[in-house]
Amino acid sequence: MNEDIGGDDAKVYSPLFLKLRAQSIKQVTELMDSTINSMYTLEKSIGKLNTSTSGMTSTARIWSSFYDPKMVEKLRKGDD
Repeated sequence: MNEDIGGDDAKVYSPLFLKLRAQSIKQVTELMDSTINSMYTLEKSIGKLNTSTSGMTSTARIWSSFYDPKMVEKLRKGDD
């Protein structure tokens, strides 16, 4: 069971090493899959947040067209 790893004179004869390497590769692959799924979920959540906050932004724009803080202050001073 000779196998070159990393080039030149590196030879692996140990079945234990090959087994541990395969397990490590499997674990890394599972972690990467989990990370990708988490990033996808995060992206979806941010997309939903952006959608809901864009409605708030639109509402704020509409409200600002009716509400002028300077005018309200003038009206308050006029009532005094």
